[in-house]
Amino acid sequence: MELLELKSIWKKAIKQQVDTPNLTAEEVHMLINKKSNTAISKIKREMKFKIWFMGILGVLGMVMSVILLFVGKEEHLLESIFNSVEISVIYFLMSVVIFIFSRRIKTTRDKIREYQRTSLDLKTAIEDVLVLMKKIIKLAVTIAGIMTPFFVVWITYTYLYEERVFVFDIRVLYLLIILIVSHKLFSFLETRVQRKKYGKYIDTLKQCLDELEEVEKM
Repeated sequence: MELLELKSIWKKAIKQQVDTPNLTAEEVHMLINKKSNTAISKIKREMKFKIWFMGILGVLGMVMSVILLFVGKEEHLLESIFNSVEISVIYFLMSVVIFIFSRRIKTTRDKIREYQRTSLDLKTAIEDVLVLMKKIIKLAVTIAGIMTPFFVVWITYTYLYEERVFVFDIRVLYLLIILIVSHKLFSFLETRVQRKKYGKYIDTLKQCLDELEEVEKM
């Protein structure tokens, strides 16, 4: 069933409930509150999983960074492209970014939980949650659009400049094109990922705001 159709059905239901003498405006408000709380709880659950998952990845990355730093000339992943020290630096940088983003997600989740628990106005609470979600999604897209292209360009650079000595020639144009394309691509992909993960819950909260406005007009 389409979202617009669901919204239409829900608004009709609200109007019927408001028109029903046995159901007060407060009770209708409680129904919307329950619906928004369900969406927010699912958002928090998604965030909790991501915090743990990214935390584990960050720890593994740090461990691999330390191990590779002492591996020396032993075989390792991507040994044809990077030496052990370079791989160690890559793991370390990735882990740092993962830890920072994981911390931001946790902070956002804590704020959402605080708004949900202490806010006296449902409409304000939902608006605050939507603002937080917009910020954390924007951050996720920004990180994906910067970090991933950085490593793509780094790997490409090692192929184009086998001697590891930078020369300003046509290869710079290749790197620039790869940077722009990879930035656009990974930003787009991350936007789709975030939309798939949180989009339906955000749409539900926006719908709740519309319904609250409808109730206020009645």
